[in-house]
Amino acid sequence: MFKIRFVRNNFFIIISIFILIVALYLASVITLRNFYSIFLPAVFISISFHIAVFFQFRAEKKQNVEFIGTVFKGMGIRLLILLAFIITSLKFLDINKNSFIFSVLIFYIYYLTIEVIYTCIRNK
Repeated sequence: MFKIRFVRNNFFIIISIFILIVALYLASVITLRNFYSIFLPAVFISISFHIAVFFQFRAEKKQNVEFIGTVFKGMGIRLLILLAFIITSLKFLDINKNSFIFSVLIFYIYYLTIEVIYTCIRNK
């Protein structure tokens, strides 16, 4: 029950962040270049977070060594995906680099905090 409620609450937070970003763009508060600089990290860090949750669900009932191996596989896959995304975006897209890097940092810290909270509460 907790897993479903946790995922649902986090889903609503994610959707509200995406709606806020789009609303700021539609209200002409941010430019198209800044919109891409904020929206793309939000999307890709969200995908990375869902990969992490998937691997945590898979590792849930396993023994210690298998649990660590599964979690590290997930971390490796996430690292490679984010590295490829960041390098590709910075090299080929016309985006505001400062906004992009700051957005990656903010979203990554947010999702990492949610992931740690989920892991701590789940183990109680």
